[in-house]
Amino acid sequence: MLPIVLAAIVLGYFDPHNYYITPIMEFILSLISIFPMSYLIGMAITSISAQSSHAVGAVLNATFGSIVEITLYISTLLKAHQTSDDIDICYVDLVRSALTGTLLATMLLIPGISMVVGGVMHSEQRFNMHSAGVGSSLLFISVAGAFTPTIFTKTFAVIDCSVSKLSI
Repeated sequence: MLPIVLAAIVLGYFDPHNYYITPIMEFILSLISIFPMSYLIGMAITSISAQSSHAVGAVLNATFGSIVEITLYISTLLKAHQTSDDIDICYVDLVRSALTGTLLATMLLIPGISMVVGGVMHSEQRFNMHSAGVGSSLLFISVAGAFTPTIFTKTFAVIDCSVSKLSI
């Protein structure tokens, strides 16, 4: 599948006006090319984690586990910076919404599904009290971190998406 990655990169840079391929096909090709890149990133993280300490492996996994999303967010913010003010698209709000969705999915949805599947497959589960305490503390911090900017914005600021500026 690596030739698909190369084809997506070549078409993205050398065909910006979509003469050779339609935008939908370019999107599908780019979407398919994410899968082998995610696999290779995961294998690299696993390889480095196996040769280092547990803490270094956890930090690398947390950082580079979402490198695809970080790349998409950065490219979206760069696109917002390059567009003129007459285009009525709020790229910054799109990135905020995507980050909130990512946090909620990774902190609530995935552990919840794991607990439900574990409850269905095993009649009795045992939890490590220390791990449960750390997990609940991290969940509280992530929810507070996700909603603090929203509460601040709704309370003190006015956002006009057509200009994409924040005025307090």
